[in-house]
Amino acid sequence: MVEEEEQWKKALETAFSCENTVLAEAKITGREFSVGILGGTALPAIEIKPISGFYDYENKYQPGKTEEICPASLSKEEADHLADLAVKVHKTLSLGYYSRVDFMMEQDGSIYCLEANTLPGMTPYSLLPQEAKAAGISYQELCDLIVRHGKGALE
Repeated sequence: MVEEEEQWKKALETAFSCENTVLAEAKITGREFSVGILGGTALPAIEIKPISGFYDYENKYQPGKTEEICPASLSKEEADHLADLAVKVHKTLSLGYYSRVDFMMEQDGSIYCLEANTLPGMTPYSLLPQEAKAAGISYQELCDLIVRHGKGALE
């Protein structure tokens, strides 16, 4: 991630040393959220707040590096808007029974979809299970729902 203009050339050299074609995009700053989808319905949004830096591998997988707030501290309108966007992304991509969609909200309220997770983490402490818990769905119930749906899809 390039923070200053003088880092740009080295970043491009590094990227082109790995591939012939690279994608560069503007840095989006703001609050990061994830919204799980279960059976076509959005779960409560979770806010992802790294203690320092951004939500990279270290901040994601090392305990104490990121604060995860669920449900996220949002107005009803903001929460509903994120939920609507997540469901639209999920349906547009035909993601099946469950997924998780990640967003960044800039200070001016602009929202950007970062990615859709077609197979989100499923440890009891992963984001989707935390969102399900906030919706009153236990980890065991969540796993049962996913397995029952998968079994029915195969029959």
